[in-house]
Amino acid sequence: MKNVINEKKAGEYDGNEVALDYSDGMLFMYGLDAQKLFNGIKPILQKTSFMKGAKVKLRFGPAEDGVEEITITI
Repeated sequence: MKNVINEKKAGEYDGNEVALDYSDGMLFMYGLDAQKLFNGIKPILQKTSFMKGAKVKLRFGPAEDGVEEITITI
C-alpha cells in the first residue's frame, strides 16, 4: 500500500495500530486530497478479505471541529 501511495504521489502512509487480540486496527495515511488518496488504495482494500466491512474515514482538512468528514464502508 505504501508503494501505491508513493507512486501516485497521493500522500504518505504513517503507520498503523492493531489491537492485541487482532480484533480491530487502524491504518494512518495523510495527503493533500483525501479522495485522491482513498481512490489510490481502494482497490487494495477491496481485494483484502479481512477489510470487508471496514470503515474508512476521509477528513478534508486538519483534525479539528467543523472539518468535513465522510465515512465509507469497504
